[in-house]
Amino acid sequence: MNHDAIETSLSNRLTAAGFVVQKNADEDTYLYVNVMTTNETNSTCVSRYDAFLYTHGTAKLSYHERPVLVSVSLMHRGGIGSSAPPSHPAAVMRALEGFVDLFITQIRNANR
Repeated sequence: MNHDAIETSLSNRLTAAGFVVQKNADEDTYLYVNVMTTNETNSTCVSRYDAFLYTHGTAKLSYHERPVLVSVSLMHRGGIGSSAPPSHPAAVMRALEGFVDLFITQIRNANR
């Protein structure tokens, strides 16, 4: 697995669905993906993977006079998987693509 492959695959998926993708931009709504992988033995890789859709908003806090900028998690999906090293990257990628597809469906359904 590598960062660029994950970024390219998920960006292409979002673009194909009609979303505007700006890499490394300071936009209001963004997709955050986290993958943690360990290879305890040469026969098995284990990964924890998460995809979050975040936005920013303002909130009035009881201890502060003015509203403050806060990060808001709109959607989250995560999983854990283990498999043999040769097939593991593809399995994690399929899961992440599935999460993004679900986000796309949920956004489309909410905008009907």
